Amino acid sequence: MESVLNQTYTAWEHIIVNDGGQIEEVKRLEESQAQRYRGRSRILSHSESLGMEVASNNGIRESIGKFIVIHDDDDSWDPEFLMECIKFLDNHNPSLLHNQQYCGVVTQSTRVLEQIIGNNVITVSRDPFNDWVKSISLFRLLSSNVFPPISFLFKRSLVEEIGYFREDMPVLGDWDFHIRACLKYEIGVIQAPLANYHHRLSSPSSVYSNTVVDADYKHRQYENLYRNQLLREDLSNGRIGIGIIMALSHHLEIIASAMHKIAIFKELIFNNRFSRLAKKALKIGSNKQP
Repeated sequence: MESVLNQTYTAWEHIIVNDGGQIEEVKRLEESQAQRYRGRSRILSHSESLGMEVASNNGIRESIGKFIVIHDDDDSWDPEFLMECIKFLDNHNPSLLHNQQYCGVVTQSTRVLEQIIGNNVITVSRDPFNDWVKSISLFRLLSSNVFPPISFLFKRSLVEEIGYFREDMPVLGDWDFHIRACLKYEIGVIQAPLANYHHRLSSPSSVYSNTVVDADYKHRQYENLYRNQLLREDLSNGRIGIGIIMALSHHLEIIASAMHKIAIFKELIFNNRFSRLAKKALKIGSNKQP
């Protein structure tokens, strides 16, 4: 709520989706900020948890805005996030070659590692999550998701064209949505870390954990299922499609990552060897008379 209320851009609506949580507590928190919200918030409540994808879709259906962004409850924004994203889309359409257009824009993100101790969320560290992302490559996106939902503002018309988040995917529905968006349109990039992607290292209760940490095995499992599904569709139809390209891109990323680690290892060995030689030379030099 603070993340939304602190935005310098103020023409927004906040659809708060309570996915099976304690509705009385959610209402109490919203009412405590009534003066700041000024009628710009609405609560949509599920009596039981239906999952991230269903919650996102129902929130989108409830909203009326021209632009949409999925704000996970444990992530946050820089106060300039909405202002800069909307400014980008207002100034960059149509764009590029052959009347290609941007369907949305992402900002770079900061990864915030945190722990819950008692009733407090303690920040352990902050570091760049994807500062290497200068543009969104479809080929690279087919390998793995390169930006979190918190950093992606997109047009409502995109959902009307490509459909909603896949509700049969308990995780990675955002990655599938990002791929389908990029198959049709360009996604712009603002090279500034205006979104914060929070990772909780550990939690006494799974209620407060997030899937990228607490259920990493599920992510790996569904990554493989998703790739296999698309690859089988290509093979059964005798075509070279995104399934084959996805498999190729993924394995090229693995190779590139391994080569990068080898290069770092070689550099460490070289630096260590150079350091030992320098110390040896210093020791020899110290025994000589001027």
